[in-house]
This record gives sequence, structure tokens and C-alpha cells, in this order.
Amino acid sequence: MFKSFGLGFILGAGVGLAAAFLPTDDEKRCLKDDVKDYVDGTVNDSTTFSNNLTTFQDNLNNFSQQTPIATETLSSLQNRTEKFQNIVNKKTDELKDKISNLNEKLISLNADLKERN
Repeated sequence: MFKSFGLGFILGAGVGLAAAFLPTDDEKRCLKDDVKDYVDGTVNDSTTFSNNLTTFQDNLNNFSQQTPIATETLSSLQNRTEKFQNIVNKKTDELKDKISNLNEKLISLNADLKERN
């Protein structure tokens, strides 16, 4: 069994070695150059992915830390807006009442003027 394994290992190594030196479409390059470029590209891609993942996690943590502050600020703005709206509504109602009273006085004055003429 060990003899078969050893023979298979040697045969596989020989085929791998021969394949490494097979020419590719570009006559100046060998298959091993293409494989090396592919492996280097994969390593670079995985490094870039790892760096981007770290940046994403940092940004996610920062977002998570800022969310309560933003929520509190929005809540405060909503409360202030509601208070302002209540004040404006109250003042608007007061102005409507004053305009209505003024309108009644004008109607009364107009009627008095018509009676005098």
C-alpha cells in the first residue's frame, strides 16, 4: 500500500511539474505564472475584503453609538415642535376671537351709521 502511495505521489508530482511549464495563450508565460497571478489576486482581494469588513464593522459600531443621541435629539425636537404648535394654535384662536369681535363691532357701527343717515 505504501508502495502504491509513493508511486502515485511521484507520478502526481511529475504531472504537476510538467503542467506548470505548459505554455499558455501568451507564449512568454507558463501556466505557473498564471496560477501565481491568480493566487496573488485572490490574496489581494481577500485582504481588501478584510479591510473593508473591518471598516464596515467600525462604521456600524459608530452608528450604533450615535443612534441613541439622534433618537434623543429627534424626540426633543418633536416635543419643542408640539409646544410651539400649541402656542401658535392658542394665539391663532385668540386672533380669530378678536377678529370676530372686531367684525361684530364694525357691523354694529355700520348699522348705527345707516340709522343716522
